[in-house]
Amino acid sequence: MSAVGVSGEAEGGDGGRIVVVTGRQEGVLLTVLAERGRPTQVVSSAVGVTDSADGVRGIAVLPDAAEDLLAAAGPLLRACHEAELPTIAVGTAAGALAEVLGCAFDGSSEPGLTTVTVTEQADEDPMMAPTPSGVAWVVRGSLRPSDGTTVLATAGDDPVVVVSGESYLVALDPMVADDEIDAMVQAETLSAAGGSFLRAHGAALLGRWVDLVVGRTEEEMPWGRRGPQPVAAPGLSLNPA
Repeated sequence: MSAVGVSGEAEGGDGGRIVVVTGRQEGVLLTVLAERGRPTQVVSSAVGVTDSADGVRGIAVLPDAAEDLLAAAGPLLRACHEAELPTIAVGTAAGALAEVLGCAFDGSSEPGLTTVTVTEQADEDPMMAPTPSGVAWVVRGSLRPSDGTTVLATAGDDPVVVVSGESYLVALDPMVADDEIDAMVQAETLSAAGGSFLRAHGAALLGRWVDLVVGRTEEEMPWGRRGPQPVAAPGLSLNPA
């Protein structure tokens, strides 16, 4: 696995761009990349999608990408995986990377909140180890792993996160739309506080993937925001026992 880079400048300033395959020009991942000042290429049209990983540092495929865009991005995903570049496909977009990894993605016709358990194999994984176990996520389907992949999280008996080298296949949806969250709150399947946690867990998961790709500057470590390190008030501790 890649380690999180820590230096005066974040790794990747001159190391290539992060390609984001998405149907929109906004979203939590793009916000994180913009806030962190990382070179980003948004691919939202199937026209002209390259199949070369030259100049690419990592690629993310998001669940709002249309079917024709996912199909067009397949060769680029394969090139990035074979070049051992950080690669991730999440939610309904998982099928695009599943084919590359030789896995199967069974999309759920009735996606909903499902309790997800992080496996022991995830303990040493830099993206999944900090993910709390026993938390409800919106799961868009299940995965059938292939040889050479490691299961990092399950929903019941079904694998929902697997990794192969630098490539993450994630059936969880870290980008649940606000209207879907609002509908679950109104249906009382999710509390308002639970909706906030759902958004926060999704943003944290994608943020950790960005860490794997380009690292953080010294200013951004380890509290995850720019500016000086927080200082505790007299008589208080930032990390109480």
